[in-house]
Amino acid sequence: MKILSVLFFLVCQYGFGYALTRHLKKNSFETIVLRIGLGLAVIPGLGIVLNRLHIPLDWKIILSLALLVPLIDLVRDRKRGGGYRRECTSPNWKAHLFELGVIALFLVNVWIYCHGAFAYPWLEDDDSWTHAAGIKYIALEKNVNVPPGEFHYINPYPPGYDLTLALCHQISPSLYWTIKFFNAFIVALSFLFFYLWTLELSKSKPLALTAMFLLTCLPSYLSHFIWAHSLVITLFFPAFICLKKSFEDEKFILPGAVCVAGIFLTQPTQSIKFVIMALLLVLAFACAYRKIPGRPILILFLATVLSLVWYGPVAHNMLRGTSRLALRANEDSNYSLETKTVVPKLFSPSSGSATRSYSLNDYLHIPEYNYVNNPTGIGVPVFFLGILGLVVHVFYLLKKPREVGAEVQFYSFTILSWLIFTFLGTNSKTFNLPVGLFAFRFWMLFAIPLSILSADALLWATQIFDTPLKRKIFFLAMVGLLINTTGIYKYKVNTSWWSYGVYWSSDDEVKAFIWMRKNLPVDTKVFKPLDNFLVIGHDMLCTPWTAEYKENLSNAMELSVDELHKRLTRLGYRYIIISPKETRVYGPQTTEDILRKLTEDTRFKTVYTQGKGTRIFKVL
Repeated sequence: MKILSVLFFLVCQYGFGYALTRHLKKNSFETIVLRIGLGLAVIPGLGIVLNRLHIPLDWKIILSLALLVPLIDLVRDRKRGGGYRRECTSPNWKAHLFELGVIALFLVNVWIYCHGAFAYPWLEDDDSWTHAAGIKYIALEKNVNVPPGEFHYINPYPPGYDLTLALCHQISPSLYWTIKFFNAFIVALSFLFFYLWTLELSKSKPLALTAMFLLTCLPSYLSHFIWAHSLVITLFFPAFICLKKSFEDEKFILPGAVCVAGIFLTQPTQSIKFVIMALLLVLAFACAYRKIPGRPILILFLATVLSLVWYGPVAHNMLRGTSRLALRANEDSNYSLETKTVVPKLFSPSSGSATRSYSLNDYLHIPEYNYVNNPTGIGVPVFFLGILGLVVHVFYLLKKPREVGAEVQFYSFTILSWLIFTFLGTNSKTFNLPVGLFAFRFWMLFAIPLSILSADALLWATQIFDTPLKRKIFFLAMVGLLINTTGIYKYKVNTSWWSYGVYWSSDDEVKAFIWMRKNLPVDTKVFKPLDNFLVIGHDMLCTPWTAEYKENLSNAMELSVDELHKRLTRLGYRYIIISPKETRVYGPQTTEDILRKLTEDTRFKTVYTQGKGTRIFKVL
C-alpha cells in the first residue's frame, strides 16, 4: 500500500500538470519536472472547490480527475494515427549529463530527508501532532468542513497541506509513515523545482546544477520538519517559472494562477512573502526591459480570486467574530483566540517562536545543535562566495548595463532584490524594523537567492584558471570544501534525533505510545481523556471531532467505571490510555482513583505499564 500511495501521488501530480501544460508538445526532462510541480499545486485548490460542491475528497475521485485529460489526449492521438512517435535511437548519455546530475542530487536529498525522518520513533516537536489530527479527519470524513478552532490547521488556516497528505493516507493505512515519508519527499522534490527555476532564470545548466548542489548543502534551507512550509516553499518554484514564462507566453497565465492559488491555500504567511518576491520579479523585468508586464499581475489577481473559495467564508466569519484560531489542540484547555486579534500580531518584528537578533557569527558559524524547524547559518565558504557574487553582479549592473543585455540585467535585478528582501526579513528584530513576519522563517527563503548568487560566483572564479584541468581541480576542491564545511551540518541536523515536543511529559510516556503503535493493529480505537491527537499520531484511531464522542466521552474522568465501560464499548473503543497529562490536569487524587478502579475492574485488563502514571488498559 505504501508503494501504491507513492504511485498515486506522482500520477496525480503529472496528470494535473499535463492538463495545465498540454500545449507543451516536447516531453523533455524539464517539461516532466514542471508538470509534476504544477500538479502538486493543483490539489489544494481542487480539493477545496470539490468540497464546496459537496463532492467527497476521495483519492479515487482525485485520481480519476488527474487521468481525465491525459486519457482523452491518448485516445484522440490513437485515432489520429499514433500520436507522438519517436524513432528508436540509442540514448546519448553525454547530452543528458546535467539531468543525470540533477536526478542524483534529488536522490541524495530523498535519502537524507527520509533517513532523518525515520531516525526516531515519533513525530517531532509540536506541529506534527496537530497536523496528524487534521490529516486523519480529512482522510476519514473526506471533507474540510470543521467549525473554526476545531483543528489548528483547518479553518481559518488553509488546509492545503493536510489535504494533500490525507489523500495519500487514504491509500496508505499508516498515518505515521505517510506523514514522515511524504513530508520528506515533498521537500526533496523542491530541489528538482529549484533547479528548473534557476535554469529558467539563468539559461545555464551548469549554473542551475551548481546552485542545486549549494542549496543541498545549506542547512538553513528546508529541514524535514513536519509543517505546511514544506509544501508551500516547494510550490514557490513552479509558480515563479509560470510567472516568468508568462512574460512571453499567455498560455502560462492559467497554470500560474492555479499554482499561486495552491500557495495561498497552503500557508498564509509564506504566501505574503511569495507575493512580495513575485512583485520584485516583475519590478526586475520592468527595470531591465523598460516596460511593466501585465500578465504576472493578472496571474496574482486570478489566484487571489480562486483562493476566495476558501478565504471568502473565513473573512466573513472574521467580520462576524466567529473565526477562532486554535492555538493549541488540547481538549482540556480549549485555548483559542479570535483570528482578527491574532493577525495584527503576526507583523511584529519579533513575531515567531525562534525569532531573535542575529550577528555576523550566526551566518559564519553553523551550530552543532541547530533549530529543527528552520536551522540557521550558511558557513564561511558560502558567505564569501555570496559576497563575491554580490560584487560581481553589482559591478556589471553599474559599469556595463548595455553590454550585459536586458536578460542578464533581469537575472541580476531579481537575485539581488530577493537577497536584500530575505536578508532584511531575517533581521527584522536585529535592525528593529517597523514590520516583520516570522523572521526565523526567512532563513529558508534567504538560502534561495544566496545559492544562485554563490553558484554564479563559484563558476566565475573557476574561469580565472587558464586550463580545463585546473578549472576542474579548483571546482572539485570547492565542492569538497563545501561538503565538509556546510554540507556535513546539513546532514547532521537532518539525521539526528529530534525532540518529541512539549505535549509529552517524559520519555516513559512516549515509550508507552511507541509500544502501542508497534503492538496494536493500525487504526485500533484507543481512547485518551486528553490530547487525542497524540493517539492519532501513533497510528491509533480516535475521533474527538464527532458529536457522539463529545456527548459520551468529553467528561470521561467524571464517569463511573461502569458507565465509562458502556460508552467505550458502544463507540467501539478497544483500549484506554492514561498518562501524566491527566494527572497534571485533573490532579493526582482523581487520576489515582480512576487508575485503581480500572485496575480492579475485570472489564479492563492492564496490558502495559511504563513509569509512574502511564498505563494502557484493554476494554474487555
